[in-house]
Amino acid sequence: MKKIDSDYIFQSLLYLIKIIANGEIKNAMEFGIKENQLTELLTLNSQELHDIANITNVNLISNIEFNPDVLDIALVINRDKSKRRKKTLQLLKAGASYPLLHHLYGLSIEDTANYRKLLNVGNSKKGRPRGISDNDKDELYKLFDSIDSLNDPSLPDLILAASEETEIQADSIWILLKEWEQDALLGIKSSV
Repeated sequence: MKKIDSDYIFQSLLYLIKIIANGEIKNAMEFGIKENQLTELLTLNSQELHDIANITNVNLISNIEFNPDVLDIALVINRDKSKRRKKTLQLLKAGASYPLLHHLYGLSIEDTANYRKLLNVGNSKKGRPRGISDNDKDELYKLFDSIDSLNDPSLPDLILAASEETEIQADSIWILLKEWEQDALLGIKSSV
């Protein structure tokens, strides 16, 4: 069996003391700790915990094991969250506002404001967004003709591509898409 690093043992002891102090005695006992050891651990200072962690001739912690199936799921979830975060930042740079980000990702006003601060993107736009001409509407309709609703999973990518191609802010595109949805124009595979 591979020897476990003393820093890991020290951090594990700190965690154990934290859950004992929080009254989670049953959880602490599941680590294989005896009840009399629990109370003594609470009395130890940091140096004493380091000393215990550095006792190398004994296997204080005998087993660390990850469940690979659960880890696979966690990695997939993390990848999805990272993609969503990246897409959120791209949309904000393209002029997305709270209503669009709330619709796509369920972001709150506070979440949106925090992302704006992170990017140093102000809330207010300089003047009115440029109007969308009939030619722009035709071009946008062609780009969004493939979706049937505003819940289509490809919507964030389509909005980003349309904003880049037409130089129209994502927020203006969103407003137009909402109008089309209201007028039942989305999902109709013909020109406006």
